[in-house]
Amino acid sequence: MTILLSLMLAAGAPPQIYKSLVVPAPAPEVWKAFTSKEGVQTFFAPDAKIELKKNGAYELYFVPEAPAGSRGSEGCQVLQFEAPRKFQFSWNFPPTIPAARARGDKTKVTLTLIPEGEGTRLSLTHDGWQASPEHEQGRAYFDKAWTLVLMRLKKRFVHGPMDWKKPWVLPSPDSLAWLVGTWNAEGGAPQSENWVLTGDALVGTSRDAVRKPASHALSVIELEGDELALRVRNLPGWAAAPEPKRLVLVEQKEGFAKFAEAQGSIITYALANPTTLSITVDKPGAVETFNFVKAGSAAPAEAPKPPEVPKPPEVPKAPEAPKPAKGGAKPAAKDAGA
Repeated sequence: MTILLSLMLAAGAPPQIYKSLVVPAPAPEVWKAFTSKEGVQTFFAPDAKIELKKNGAYELYFVPEAPAGSRGSEGCQVLQFEAPRKFQFSWNFPPTIPAARARGDKTKVTLTLIPEGEGTRLSLTHDGWQASPEHEQGRAYFDKAWTLVLMRLKKRFVHGPMDWKKPWVLPSPDSLAWLVGTWNAEGGAPQSENWVLTGDALVGTSRDAVRKPASHALSVIELEGDELALRVRNLPGWAAAPEPKRLVLVEQKEGFAKFAEAQGSIITYALANPTTLSITVDKPGAVETFNFVKAGSAAPAEAPKPPEVPKPPEVPKAPEAPKPAKGGAKPAAKDAGA
């Protein structure tokens, strides 16, 4: 551990986090969103304690019902402010990094607001990181978390305040991990899909040797801004390789994802069960559906039929007594003592 820490110190502290986007609102409105309890509640956290003064409280309660000390940015303070241009506050570590949180480690977040067009350019810098495993983990955590926060801020000014009963979450390729694997066409047709999750993207290759000429396509699903985008292009050597088509995730639930293109094309991925995938390509003038089975998955075996039980041999029926002729004498009655 000592050697590892020495190497990290020699390499220097982790670099700062930097984010920037244009918010469709004037600077005073963006300023209020970060510096007041009412503003914070519209996009950042469901509850807060904010004292807009030097060393005043800047505590955002992401889980208000949690025990004290684990509700959010408890113990954080306002460091500097210059309305409506600059706001700086201290920041702690999430409960998922307990060692740094227990020590009370703090970092520093600086917001700069500059009017741009009809909106505001918001720049966020998060620094003060130390060369330690906990700080490396914290930096990776907040690099993603601040992207979510800023996207929620933008949506707040476009679509209205956050509904904390159903908070909007940033879409992620991880949510489509059920696509990962190799999928072969049903019936042994020379078509296949292969998807892998690599870094922050889901990458797929499609092979279709049924078509003439055959095609081989590359698909990449990754986060672009606040949208999960699918880019598809044919690979050279198989068919024409135009610019990638860009489709955006418009509907998602467990085992189902629908991507739509501005020109009207739609690609839908759906699991009928964990080993059966259906892909539907709906483009102007044509709709095609392809069914795949996950490689290595065995088809469900038929239940064995119960053994046939041999039927018992039929017992021959006794011959029927001859019927008396019409008008003939009746047979004599047997002797009672016989």
